[in-house]
Amino acid sequence: MTRQGEAASGSARRPLAATASALFLLLASLFALPNTATAAGVASYKKAFAQLAAFAPDPSRVAAVHGLSLKRDLATFEFVDGQMALFRPVEGRIWGAVFTGRGTFSFRPPTEIERDQLERFYKTDSLVTTFDALVLLFADTTLVELASRAKFVPGTVAKKAIPVMRKTLDTFLDQKSMDINYSVGKTCLEGASNELFLAYIVEAHAGNAVIFEIDPFQTEQVQLYRVKPMPFQKRFENREVICQFPLEADRERGTSPDRDFVDTYEDEHYQIQSRFDGGLRLAGETVVRFRSLEDGQNWLALVLDPNLDVDAVQWESGEPADCFKGPDASLLWVRNDHPLARGEERTLRNRYHGVVVQRQDDWVRFDPGASWYPRVISGRRSTYDLEYEYPESYTLVSVGEPAAPERKGNSVRSTWKVATPIAECSFMIGIYKEHKIQVETIPPITILMSESAHRQVRESAGEELLEQGLAPGKSMEKQVGADVANSFAFFQTLYGPTRLQRFYVAENPFERSFLGVAYPGLIHLDWSTFYSTVSEGSDEMLRAHEVAHQWWGSLGVVPATYHDRWLSEAFAEYSALRYLQDASKDNKRFLDALQRSREEILKNRKFLLGGGQEAGPISLGPRTSTSTTRGDYRIIVYEKGAWVLHMLHNLFLDLDTMKDGGFADVMREFYTSFADKDATTADFQRVVEKRAGRDMSWFFHEWVYGTGIPHYRFAWHAVPEAGGKYKASCRVDQENVPEDFQMFVPLHIDFGAGKFASVRVFVKGPHSEFDLPLLPMEPKQIVFNDLESVLCEVEAVGW
Repeated sequence: MTRQGEAASGSARRPLAATASALFLLLASLFALPNTATAAGVASYKKAFAQLAAFAPDPSRVAAVHGLSLKRDLATFEFVDGQMALFRPVEGRIWGAVFTGRGTFSFRPPTEIERDQLERFYKTDSLVTTFDALVLLFADTTLVELASRAKFVPGTVAKKAIPVMRKTLDTFLDQKSMDINYSVGKTCLEGASNELFLAYIVEAHAGNAVIFEIDPFQTEQVQLYRVKPMPFQKRFENREVICQFPLEADRERGTSPDRDFVDTYEDEHYQIQSRFDGGLRLAGETVVRFRSLEDGQNWLALVLDPNLDVDAVQWESGEPADCFKGPDASLLWVRNDHPLARGEERTLRNRYHGVVVQRQDDWVRFDPGASWYPRVISGRRSTYDLEYEYPESYTLVSVGEPAAPERKGNSVRSTWKVATPIAECSFMIGIYKEHKIQVETIPPITILMSESAHRQVRESAGEELLEQGLAPGKSMEKQVGADVANSFAFFQTLYGPTRLQRFYVAENPFERSFLGVAYPGLIHLDWSTFYSTVSEGSDEMLRAHEVAHQWWGSLGVVPATYHDRWLSEAFAEYSALRYLQDASKDNKRFLDALQRSREEILKNRKFLLGGGQEAGPISLGPRTSTSTTRGDYRIIVYEKGAWVLHMLHNLFLDLDTMKDGGFADVMREFYTSFADKDATTADFQRVVEKRAGRDMSWFFHEWVYGTGIPHYRFAWHAVPEAGGKYKASCRVDQENVPEDFQMFVPLHIDFGAGKFASVRVFVKGPHSEFDLPLLPMEPKQIVFNDLESVLCEVEAVGW
């Protein structure tokens, strides 16, 4: 598993009419304060937050509405009969409204994938629902439209308006941390007009909440959410996306987004100093050089772990910057000392402290996904100069190329340099025993194992673990090291060399089941794979999977968008399967692993038997996992994605010679063409089609963008023909897939006495009948779907 950054960019936002820009002059005046001290930034942010949190209906601006309609992209709001109250003005400006009464919300996504997604959640591909309350938040022309169609006068605000307003506020701000949803916060702080539009819809029949939003800071701006309690999330993050796609103007251009988020800044270089005391408390200083990608920006947001408190923020001149980060907040908001011009470069120095690393006995735990340094949102690839100072009793490794460490009394100072821009940066610290591997054909590898912590586990819980069938392995640092080194060499042969000069593997006792996380030149592996190696191959695959991310995901080919996440995880999982096959020197454990994966994928599709929710397609990436489909991300993106690559591999396979047939060339070309670049699924498809010499859109449509998994009923019989030959006739019924679903399926023909033949047949539609080429002798058995070549269920039936 590789942590992918939440930040990415794409198409630019479009300006709106000057009439709409007036709507946000209020917020501009709120934040256009003199550049004095950080305290002024705190005061201005707190004032603005308080005013946002206090939004309420205005009894002096109430309208009776009948038959009023609003349309936003493919969503239509019909306010049939009721009351509309505008928000109370803040310093003379209004940017929201609340409706109570009878209304209808209609929404139909533009693509088959998104309509299927709506079907999974709402049992319809075109949502029409009635509502009795609705709150609007806008930075577009909505106020102008409302004012032209309704007469707002003093009146009594409906009682239901107040609680629904509070629930709406909970979706974009958090009272405790004083954090604001980035897109809303950025819009408000800048005081500029854009396409931001949010509707919090209370369904009349069930009281459930649906959110329709146009988010100008995402490349797929149009979004439909449902509000659901989600563990470990702040209140304003308790919503999950159902549908998401670009605005109509972007759809008409026919170009797919190459990033997830719209960048307004580009972070170019980070200089990070991290000092850990004896208790591993962090005192950090980060200098970031960034560039504005738009004119007139007044505010900058950086993501920083909630456990880290900010001490000071300064500009390159040494002048303090106005800034604010609330208690347990994840965003640090910084007010620029003047509106930045497009292309203008600035440097910001941040000092902070707190705890991101925990020690318990001799275990040291660090969540690699923690924002341990302030990073510009949305974050691009950057270079790094890294400096760490820590007690000499610990060992620390990092991404980048290290210089020789220096001793300072009882401390160690180490520096690391990342000269080629990378998307993710990490380190690991702990009480380690080092195991070094020097092999001429691969970079030097260092395995870092918490040996003393393992000894404590054996002494305190060894008998209990034995009762559970978990016996500690011997020389585990060598076992882990062997898989890391061997898989590294194997992948280098398959795909080509990486630019790594050295490679580190650090044990990390994850608090949650991450199992492994990869960064350029550094992977974190859970303590469990350092405790023992299970015979079925899952530990070998885990270790190889994380190593494979040096080609797919953390280094090498990086997915361009969340739709392309499988280019990282599925490619690493497929690589791990190939390594298991190579390390085993036979196909049994490889095929066993495929079969276990197939059973898990099929078991996940409970909906076929009338229960559970249908799984989404690979192309939805992390959206496959929701509050009702937990675990689907791994099952669909990792495991089914690996099956897709296995199926492609077997489509290229020469059944006469059982040689590769060109798929190895596909993988190598894709890696060498897109190493250190962002790649899309379309890029991979083009490489496949180039090597195959044919259109492969049908395959990607079925397996990456579709959800069908065929169930085959296969029957055969053979009759003698002249000259001692046999005619074999076959019948295939295909179910659980669309009627035009097609696939090439290998058959294994067993004649007995060690004689056999293989042939590939084309299956399309619900029913197929065909004869095989005349056979030289009577077949004893014909196996449909040889070599687990197709992800499917096969049922052998009588003729």
